[in-house]
Amino acid sequence: PAGCIPGAAPGAAFPGNIIPGTCFNPTSLALLGFYPAPNATVTGSPDNYQAVTTNDSRQDAFSINAQKQFGSKNNLNGYFRMQSTRSTNTSLFGFQDLSDALGMGANVSGYHRFTQRLSMNATYNFTRQRTLNTPYFANRENVEGGGVINGVNAGAISGVDTDPAYWGSPGLGFSTSLIAGLSDGSTSNNRSETNAISAALNWNKFRHNVQIGGDFRRQENNVLSQANPRGSLTFTGPQGATSGGSLTAGSDLADFLLGLPDRSNISYGNADKYYRQSIYD
Repeated sequence: PAGCIPGAAPGAAFPGNIIPGTCFNPTSLALLGFYPAPNATVTGSPDNYQAVTTNDSRQDAFSINAQKQFGSKNNLNGYFRMQSTRSTNTSLFGFQDLSDALGMGANVSGYHRFTQRLSMNATYNFTRQRTLNTPYFANRENVEGGGVINGVNAGAISGVDTDPAYWGSPGLGFSTSLIAGLSDGSTSNNRSETNAISAALNWNKFRHNVQIGGDFRRQENNVLSQANPRGSLTFTGPQGATSGGSLTAGSDLADFLLGLPDRSNISYGNADKYYRQSIYD
């Protein structure tokens, strides 16, 4: 990079193929702090870090059923069910993401017999599901906003979603399999709900059974989620040295330390999406 070595021409090879500390990108150094130090030596394998990652899940469920007979012509029954699941997921980097899911459902059905041959069934059904995902850095640390990160005075990464719910590090990808990609989950809060009613008249005459009725269902789906609010950076090592007029292959890690990604992606916008639909027959 221009100016990191006084007097050197931009694009020139580093002396001795060694990058001096003055050329390191401060944001890259800060992100490098998330990578743990080697803790293992495995013969014949490039892996030099091993860790046991733990996932935890807790679930509670509640259910109640009721049925009541009113005389010989009326019957009413129903149920209510609820289930809550809380889980944690810890990545190789020690990022612990939380997930909280709550689901509930209810159903009420009634039967009435008008005459020996004519009866009616009516049903109401309700379901609701909510899933909340909270990544490790959400509302905790604005990694891409700069400041002191991992003890390094890092520069900010511009163009990202600045909402505290989407704070975190960008996704880092490397062309070689020797370096694990840095990643974390994304914040989401999705809710869906369905209300449905149905009714049917049943008429019996000798060998004939006739039924007439209908259904109505109202569906709602509320989505709060960003596809890629923090962006992702891919390093493949194209910033190699020029030898004889041709570019030789470089190091993906070196490009990362210089702050020179080969590809970058980001996608964010309006995270709120509210879908409504009515269905009948």
